Amino acid sequence: MSKSLSRTPNANPRTIRLLDQNQLFYLTLVFPLVTAAQQMPENLQFFPKDLTRAEVVAKMRHFSFALDVHCSHCHSRNEESGELDFPSDENPNNNKARFMLRMMETINKELLPALENRSEPAFEITCKTCHRATARPRILSQEMLLAAHEDGAQAAVDKFNELREDYNNSGTYDFREWETNTVAARFPASASHTKRWRTSLPLSRHSKKWSNWHLGGQP
Repeated sequence: MSKSLSRTPNANPRTIRLLDQNQLFYLTLVFPLVTAAQQMPENLQFFPKDLTRAEVVAKMRHFSFALDVHCSHCHSRNEESGELDFPSDENPNNNKARFMLRMMETINKELLPALENRSEPAFEITCKTCHRATARPRILSQEMLLAAHEDGAQAAVDKFNELREDYNNSGTYDFREWETNTVAARFPASASHTKRWRTSLPLSRHSKKWSNWHLGGQP
């Protein structure tokens, strides 16, 4: 008997020859091992090492949406193949992510359970709790102050306009008056800064009213 899966010339078209028992026994041993090897990720340091590839991918997708990033944010590429090298730790963001996961685990499993009179049902923090679809979990005032520190007051105004255009309805940033007041309070009380803020920030009437007041104008 031939040990091939192919049809023989004289066989009925609906008939194929089966593997002999030795081949079948061999395949029942090898195929599960090959499949498992393909599914088992490497270099897992935070997650259980017995997670399948599909389970790890599901967790990675959660990170991707929470930070609005792609796989290459944490994983480096193989220089020869150009493909992502998932087990590699060359990208420093990989270890940063592990640190953040340990921090989140400590908060959820140790700190929050110790909170007296905790509300029910007890919610846990996630990556998105802080990141809100940004790679770096900064609030609006921090983004504006950083821009001002690097390039001056006008850069803070430009950053406000840029972020409001990109994230206005996403909930990522808080564009209400308190955030802009916080930034305004950090600038010197000079006429040039005051004028720039009053004329450049496209705030609502209520927000502009209180931002002007914080800068020394009239509410």
